[in-house]
Amino acid sequence: MRNITLTIALGFYMLLTQLCFAGERSAEDFIVRDIKISEVGQDSKEARQKAVQMAQGQAFNALVMKLIGSQFGVDATSHEIESLIESIEIQGEVITNQNYAATFTIHFNKSYTTYFLDNKILDAKDHSPSVLV
Repeated sequence: MRNITLTIALGFYMLLTQLCFAGERSAEDFIVRDIKISEVGQDSKEARQKAVQMAQGQAFNALVMKLIGSQFGVDATSHEIESLIESIEIQGEVITNQNYAATFTIHFNKSYTTYFLDNKILDAKDHSPSVLV
């Protein structure tokens, strides 16, 4: 039991250390590149909307992995993710009647994203089960 407690404590320490040093990260650390998406919809407009939403979700997951690793799953709604995004670059668009494909580069706002992740992690920590030794 003592090893489990030590492992959990070490995991939280590593995570909080990474987040505390987020201020030292550059804006480049909050950019996710080369997200290739292809979607189908009833028309090209719907396909594009689905592709953009999917690209944002994939970019957020990649950013979380880059910043804090896989120790914690960070759940976020599509609206929350969208509010963290500063800009989107789209290259190589291919649009047909019902299809949309493109490569995305997503720029996340450093301050908003750091604040959001800090709060999500601290909230998860408050709701994690306690281990008694």
